[in-house]
Amino acid sequence: THEITRFLGESQYNKEITGLGLSCTGFELIELALNRNIGEVYHQILSYCDGDLYKMLSAYLQREDIWNIKAILRGKSYNAKPDEIMKAVRSAGKYSEEYWKEIVQKSKTISETIDNLKGNEY
Repeated sequence: THEITRFLGESQYNKEITGLGLSCTGFELIELALNRNIGEVYHQILSYCDGDLYKMLSAYLQREDIWNIKAILRGKSYNAKPDEIMKAVRSAGKYSEEYWKEIVQKSKTISETIDNLKGNEY
């Protein structure tokens, strides 16, 4: 895992590996770095699109937002810590990582989470 992490740190994943390197290691670091990077790549691609292509890609990326909602609800049902829940969140959809972090931190229970999610389309 050290060699993989070093290799990724020397490539386009440098920012993610460096930012997450203090808080996690091993496969967890690799997975979180890859998830963050793919989120940024999706947002970059989406910023270049307009019209029907934008609608189509947005619809495709809705699955990431639905994934995040399920991960947060699952974490809340198991009384997981906010940091642990955020490890399962991939900000590759419409909403940013900060949005999901705010939902996770503001909500203590599943019902509070659902109330805080009422502002979005899901």
